[in-house]
Amino acid sequence: MSVHQLIHQLVQDRLGDDEQLPPTRTPPSLSKAERELLFENCCEELGAAHCQAEIIYPKGWFLNKTAYKSSRTALRRQDVADWLLWALFSCSREDMQEEWREELEVYVAKVEQLIGEPLQDETEGSDVHIMRSTLDPVKMAHRPLIWYSIGLHPYIPFIREIITKDPDVGILLIEFLPISMHMTAHPVPPAPLIASAINNILDSLDIPRVVVMSHSYGTFITSCILQDSSISRCLASSPHSSISAPAPHPILSKLGHIILVDPIPILLHLPPIAHNFLYRSPSAAAEWQLWYFASTDPDVARTLGRAFFWTEGVAWKEDLRRWMRAEPLGNGDINAGEHNQRWGGRHVAIVLAGKDQIVPAESVRRYLTGLPEACLRWVGHKWANWEEIEPTVVSAGSQGTSSLATTHIHGELCGSEDGSIGTTALEEGMIESCGDLEVIFHPDLDHAMVFDSQEKRKAMLDVVGRYIRDF
Repeated sequence: MSVHQLIHQLVQDRLGDDEQLPPTRTPPSLSKAERELLFENCCEELGAAHCQAEIIYPKGWFLNKTAYKSSRTALRRQDVADWLLWALFSCSREDMQEEWREELEVYVAKVEQLIGEPLQDETEGSDVHIMRSTLDPVKMAHRPLIWYSIGLHPYIPFIREIITKDPDVGILLIEFLPISMHMTAHPVPPAPLIASAINNILDSLDIPRVVVMSHSYGTFITSCILQDSSISRCLASSPHSSISAPAPHPILSKLGHIILVDPIPILLHLPPIAHNFLYRSPSAAAEWQLWYFASTDPDVARTLGRAFFWTEGVAWKEDLRRWMRAEPLGNGDINAGEHNQRWGGRHVAIVLAGKDQIVPAESVRRYLTGLPEACLRWVGHKWANWEEIEPTVVSAGSQGTSSLATTHIHGELCGSEDGSIGTTALEEGMIESCGDLEVIFHPDLDHAMVFDSQEKRKAMLDVVGRYIRDF
């Protein structure tokens, strides 16, 4: 038996031949109030991003069974109910509880209102496939042995640049084996366990605070940790709510500014991420590359198909603002008082690739900035409090141009053609800021390509440097 065949056999012995694997853990359970708020966000947080969609929400979650493309036929009432049971109740029709029926009908009626057409009452003969990643069969294929030596290799040049720029900065690398092209029998742990493990690591190394940078699936993990029962907290803040906000996890006091590259959690309620990664029939070369090297990797497929529960990590604008307003140091830190006196809130940077074949980057950009036209770098000063103050924006470098075309909204230009912003100008703005949002948009890059060359990494390196110096 060749090594290639042996690897295939090991994978099959470990995961089995049955594509319908059981969930690696129990799906999250939401209360009725949490489900109502989540569905309300799904229906209302569309805006400019929704205008980019070819098919009105939520019809994109229903595919033609033969072509695995969005179905153009009228939806059945039962199909919509099945999708809602998965999306909000984490179950199939067989596990539905009678006490949910009235609530479910309210959601079905809202979907009917959203799509602007009546749902069909037929109970048989559906020609649609509903995208329900944690219930659908897991598609996987074995890989050559050399494939399982990749890990953090794509990030090494960027890490070296951080070290070169500031040799005194410590870097803690967190690698999740099931989504890093490794063979492992262990699935990705649930977010609370990950948060506790990282908190223990930071405590053991006596690290009081960190700048967080994550990429792709890692941004979902970051969002899960930062959520800290965000829905429950939002409900608890209502004057008519009887829900008590849960105590924050200790790790939240250690997390400072945040950088999300190719972010998964933003607009996760829309279908593109699930469709592009798990359901799309590849045709172009890049799509085949994604399908072979990522989507059907056994551990990646198992993780996304059996341990990826979208309600745990979906991030709305208000979630971002809550993260940005929070103070990073708690009462248990002896330096907390002094630090919090100058703390202006977390800054968040989002790095997007315009040709990302997984993330709907243009929709995410519009959703966050509210602008119809893209620029290489956009900064919303005090974005965390835009609901209370007049917006101030710095926008630099329009896409597709060699010169610096700009858009100004109560701000001033600071930037360069490569996307780096004048450090002095931006750091001065950060001193009195209360949570800045920064969006870097590379119009010609695909998913993860921002790490490919020094030129592409320059804008990210600039952000990392500024965020580190702010502590």
